[in-house]
Amino acid sequence: MPETDYKQFKSSLGNGSTSVEPPVYLLFGEEALYKKVLEDLLSVLLPQTSREFSYHPYDGTNDNLALALERLNTFSLLPGKTIVGFLDAKVFHSVKNEKAILEKVQDAIVRDDKVKASRLMASLLSMKGLRYEDPNTIDRLKTHTESPDDDKWLREVISYCIEKGVPIPEFKDQSQVLMEAIKSGFPKDHHLILTTELIDKRRKLYKAIGEAGLIVDCSVPKGDRRADKLEQEAALKGKMAEILAGSGKSMDSRAFQKACEMTGFNLRAFSANIEKLVNFVGSRDRITVDDVESVLRRTKQDPIFDFTNALTEKKLDQALFYMASLLSQQMHPLQIMAAMINQIRKLLMVKHFILDRKDSHWKPGLDYNRFRSQVMPAIEAFDREIAEKLSQTDRPESREPTGKKKKKAKANTDLLIAKNPRNPYPIYKLFLKSDMFTLAGLLEAMENLSEADLRLKSSAQPPVLVLENILFSICGST
Repeated sequence: MPETDYKQFKSSLGNGSTSVEPPVYLLFGEEALYKKVLEDLLSVLLPQTSREFSYHPYDGTNDNLALALERLNTFSLLPGKTIVGFLDAKVFHSVKNEKAILEKVQDAIVRDDKVKASRLMASLLSMKGLRYEDPNTIDRLKTHTESPDDDKWLREVISYCIEKGVPIPEFKDQSQVLMEAIKSGFPKDHHLILTTELIDKRRKLYKAIGEAGLIVDCSVPKGDRRADKLEQEAALKGKMAEILAGSGKSMDSRAFQKACEMTGFNLRAFSANIEKLVNFVGSRDRITVDDVESVLRRTKQDPIFDFTNALTEKKLDQALFYMASLLSQQMHPLQIMAAMINQIRKLLMVKHFILDRKDSHWKPGLDYNRFRSQVMPAIEAFDREIAEKLSQTDRPESREPTGKKKKKAKANTDLLIAKNPRNPYPIYKLFLKSDMFTLAGLLEAMENLSEADLRLKSSAQPPVLVLENILFSICGST
């Protein structure tokens, strides 16, 4: 059966076009979305009056898989369907998505959901063969995190696990067991519903589910592209409409945008905030932007690109705001410095391209369509020349004792303007930003950044002061 997304699936449930009921469903992605899809699916498969006896939910730990499959393959004395839910299934977790699991742990800690964070951590340590008390556990986990200060929240989770006695289960790769059960089939009118936040589509288990049942993608892209932002906004609006419909209240567009700004794309936190606002306004029918500002606190975790965008657009107030936000999220000052150096270096590369290439075709204010048709070919030719020069500076090929050629080193893509020529819009934005700087201003900024980087590493000067000074310098430059 085909894979579908949550919007199409919800529509098909609503119009009754899902006449075929597959033996297995997989709902994966955003927790708030797949829980709603699960509820809608159950309402179609089972009358509410039958759920007590015909729906059997299991916590998706590997230890519970055998119990879930046993229940699924047991004939009921009662007529009708038997539905087994294997929820938040850890069988899809693997060391290959360790980074994604750690991101989920950190997200749970930020939302103060230590129960979920501890369960994810116990599952991950089980897969890696680690224990809470192992002296190298933190260091082993930090290889997949972003900040040197990540040991703070990692220690917080592990301390909670020890304090609450959260057991680390014996690791058993149950994916093969589940896959064989699905291929063998279940009794008639018996259905298995699997839910999980994390998935690896390359695994055989995923393919087996797709062949035997229906996969519903409840994920939402987390990127910064316009299409991604629109999809995130649509998901948030859908969740808001769902909550407000049950309360008989409305929310104006300014209030919605303010709530999004304060929460970011986090469906669970956003839903909790909308419910909080519904309770706050009491008998009033409309939620306003003043209500949002009075009730909610800012929990959005600003991505680094919000900061670098403000920096390269010379928006000092925004740059200072996002810098403070990143520091409050425990991002290391050296990471923020590295992000600034990377952005100014990119602008320098673009500026050299514009000034040195007679065929650059770039003019300030050039529209996007002309950029794509005229400038992008010149950029790609320039990048090919750079890559060729880099390959010539590599050591000549030598042969190993076996006679096999050593592989050529790949060109350093940090020196290319268009790492992904198929997506020219971010490159276009970079060219627009470069017009806000002169070559002399960018060279001075690089020199100042180098000095500031050295001060961060070697002086006793407060890191915040060092970062603020360099922001004032760059945003006030020509």
